[in-house]
Amino acid sequence: MTYRKTIYPILFNWVFTLLNLFRFSKQVLASLPGFPLKTYGNDDLTEFFTTGHVIPAFSQRESSFITLTAYPILFILIFLPTLCFAENSSLLIEQAKSYSVKGKHTKAYETYWQAFKENPDDINLNFQLGMAAVNIKDYEAAVMAFERVLIASPNAVQAKIEIAKAFYRLGSVETAREYFTEALEADIPQQVRANIEKFLAAIP
Repeated sequence: MTYRKTIYPILFNWVFTLLNLFRFSKQVLASLPGFPLKTYGNDDLTEFFTTGHVIPAFSQRESSFITLTAYPILFILIFLPTLCFAENSSLLIEQAKSYSVKGKHTKAYETYWQAFKENPDDINLNFQLGMAAVNIKDYEAAVMAFERVLIASPNAVQAKIEIAKAFYRLGSVETAREYFTEALEADIPQQVRANIEKFLAAIP
C-alpha cells in the first residue's frame, strides 16, 4: 500500500468536499434577507488566505462567514497531510516488523526505508532501520541510521552500542572503540557490559 494510492485520494476528497460546502453555504446565505454577500475577486481572497486577516471591506457577517469556512479548509490543507504521513508510516513499520519476524530481512529493510522516507525524524524508526540494515549486513547504512539517532539523542546508549558494532564489522576499530568506551560509562546491565568488553578485547 503506497502513499500515492491511499492518502492522496483521501486528501483530495476532503479538500473538494470542503470547497463545495463553501460554495453551497455562500449561495444559501446570500439568499437570506439581511445577509448580503458580495462577490470578491481573486486578489481579495488571495490576501485573506495568505495573511489570515479579514479584509477591511468585508462586513461583520461576511467576515464571520469567511472565518468559519476558510479556517477549516486551511487546517485540512496544512495538518491533514502530516497526519496521513504519520498514519501511513505506522502501517509500514508494522509491516516491516512482520517481515522481520518471518525472516524476510531484505523486505523488512525496504519497508522500513519506505517508512523512513515519510517520517525521517522518528528516532525509533531510525533505530529500527539501522537494525534492519545490520540484519542484511549493510553496515554502512546501519551506521548512517544510528548516527541520526545519536544526533537527535546523544545519550542513546543502545544506539552507541549498535553503531560501535557496525563500525567494528566495517573494520573501523578505533571508532568502534570510542563508542564502546562511551557506552561503558553508562548504567548498563552486566551482561551487556561483558559483551562490550569482549569486543574491546578483540580490538588490537
